[in-house]
Amino acid sequence: MDHRNTLPFEASGTDARSTHPARARKRRSPLLGLAGLGLLAGMLALSAPATASRYSPAMAAPAKGFAFSGMRGEQVRLSDYRGKWVLVNFWAPWCPICRAEVPHLNQLDRRDDVSVVGIAMDYGPDQRDALEMARSMAFVNVLGGNRRELDNASTQVGPVQLYPMSYLYNPQGERVAQLFGPVTEDRVRRAMESADQVH
Repeated sequence: MDHRNTLPFEASGTDARSTHPARARKRRSPLLGLAGLGLLAGMLALSAPATASRYSPAMAAPAKGFAFSGMRGEQVRLSDYRGKWVLVNFWAPWCPICRAEVPHLNQLDRRDDVSVVGIAMDYGPDQRDALEMARSMAFVNVLGGNRRELDNASTQVGPVQLYPMSYLYNPQGERVAQLFGPVTEDRVRRAMESADQVH
């Protein structure tokens, strides 16, 4: 079941009160207000500077390694990126913040010392939206499945609580950071510097 557009619903009725325009407006207004607050929160998250709470060195752990099949049929393995920083970015095609994040991810992937691996999630039975969005991305992408599926791609990387969400691996293949929300080149650079200080 697709929960993207799921909103609390009201029981239908046939009395005059249920069809009165003024009352209908009153019932809808809280939902519209919540939707507006959600959009505002997303915009603020994208524009706000990264804070300590959004960088979690506690998630650092030796990498088990991952192996996926890319959208173009290529093999995507962590071991192939040894010697470079790797940012694994989880996104969903219905997520507006994920779309806004794409130029930053493309910029990161152009760096000589960083590779980005995108993993599309929760796209439903129709993959077309995910495939279409991936065309704007300069880096390799994977169809990762649904979070409720036991074999989805996140089981090889780490838990995904929201979109976008990223994991950073150091050049030795160790998972060193978990980044909640949208990333920028500056935010990833600071995470890399913090990880270097720890190691």
